[in-house]
Amino acid sequence: MNLRIGIRAFLAMSLASAAAADEQMTPLSVSGTWVAAAHQRGLTAPPDICGVVDTVTHIGLWTDGGPVQFRVANDDWVLPPRVHGQVTISIADWATTVEISDNYGTVVMAALSAKQRDELLRNMDRGRAMSVKVGNAAPVRVSLAGAKRATDAWRACVGLGGGSPGSNPFR
Repeated sequence: MNLRIGIRAFLAMSLASAAAADEQMTPLSVSGTWVAAAHQRGLTAPPDICGVVDTVTHIGLWTDGGPVQFRVANDDWVLPPRVHGQVTISIADWATTVEISDNYGTVVMAALSAKQRDELLRNMDRGRAMSVKVGNAAPVRVSLAGAKRATDAWRACVGLGGGSPGSNPFR
């Protein structure tokens, strides 16, 4: 996968956050079509923004210190402010529906509760594909190939730890 495409998709999702256009987004993991990245205000500062996105569909998770958001970007959309509606996320036999909590131009955001976030990540770890339906639009199929590695990097960025036990040769 072309890292430039991945970072472009990631930046498209970042417009509504605290990161300024001239500040650095650092890739944490690139796996399959998934990219995890973080923003820091300085070299020694902890991350203030963490995101993971599928670079094909521009669907991912984002946090800037507030609630984790499930974000869907679509360059064909022209959305007015304060869009109301729902996003339905399905993986195998698991599904959840969340209310759109914010939006701008081409992106909708749905705040996830900790339980929704944990269930989503657990199912992403085990699934092969995810279906995402925004409002009345046709569902979008999202490949989860490579997502586990990228979501593990995102978990570390936000302080949740990895999704599965691993080994550390330095412990």
